[in-house]
Amino acid sequence: MNSWGAVALSTRVIAIIITDRNGQISGWNEGAKSTFGYRENEVLGQPFDSLIEHAATGDIASETIGHFGQFRWYRHKSGRRLLCTEKMTIHDMCADGLGGYVWCICDTTPLRERFLQLQKELVERDRREKAVLADESKDRCMALISHELKQPLAMMMISIERMLDATSDIRDSRLVGELQALSGAVRRQARIVDDLLELSRARNGKLRLDAMLVDMREVVGYLVSTAAASTPDRHISLSLDASANMHCWADPVRLEQIFSNLLDNAIKFGKSGGRIDVHVESSDGFARVSVTDDGAGISRSFLHKVFNMFGQEDRSVGSRADGLGIGLALAQELVRIHGGRITARSEGPGCGAQFTVWIPLADELPDGSWVRPAAT
Repeated sequence: MNSWGAVALSTRVIAIIITDRNGQISGWNEGAKSTFGYRENEVLGQPFDSLIEHAATGDIASETIGHFGQFRWYRHKSGRRLLCTEKMTIHDMCADGLGGYVWCICDTTPLRERFLQLQKELVERDRREKAVLADESKDRCMALISHELKQPLAMMMISIERMLDATSDIRDSRLVGELQALSGAVRRQARIVDDLLELSRARNGKLRLDAMLVDMREVVGYLVSTAAASTPDRHISLSLDASANMHCWADPVRLEQIFSNLLDNAIKFGKSGGRIDVHVESSDGFARVSVTDDGAGISRSFLHKVFNMFGQEDRSVGSRADGLGIGLALAQELVRIHGGRITARSEGPGCGAQFTVWIPLADELPDGSWVRPAAT
């Protein structure tokens, strides 16, 4: 054997197998050992086609000679399938002078697996891109619908207020009550439209914060007192635990939207005579605000969907809770824009729920001034 042949047989990258004219293995390099898992003494004298998965009857050598890059399934000692590319040439190195064959085999199984993985990733990326396009179309549609509804609702509110003013001297309590109920319904629809517009702006990167230094305790305290005054008929007890001032660079209007939605949600799904506990505290550089109720709760199967747009868990017929599930989706987007996070917890239906918001605290300097973030 010449020096080139010796070098070839010593390679670990390519399996080189030498057989006689009858296909009996007579040479086996380190690459073959690495590829197939057999030591040389385990395969010498064995038929070459014993390495091939489902080897067909016939002369494999004559079928392969002259073909470059042919692929074939082989079998590793462990039973694992190997997809290999192969090339076979005739040689005259046999002791009997009759010659034989040299098989050069390269295991392409890792490449195939990587190719399949890339295919899967491309399919998944295509699915995500289509989902993003669908979401963008949905957001544009919602923004358009909301914009078109905003003006008619405003006109309705003006008309109802005028009718209420005109009936101030009329003692028909039923008419006044109906107008007040209509006014409340229109206000609720107007808020849904506003939330849709805000959510669309936030998701499309068009919502900007008018950030200023705010005391989280004051903001939340005001909203809790307002919410408590709005539910006298439900006899829901609202408590606030906020012992220290906490300053954040935040948009107070957006904070009001966030916590109003959380409080409204707690009231909506709370039970009459129940309670809602609000805690404000400092935690690892964040103002942490939690809203906990003892109401309807959230099923474990729905918990991960609770912040989805139009996410609304199916509840029993006749439930007093309604809505489109927009408020929590908006709250999540507004918290995200502030650089914070929001979570939801519940032990299940009937066990109440807890929503927790983290908003970054402002950094205070030794002289008592506050560090304003570079971009808010």
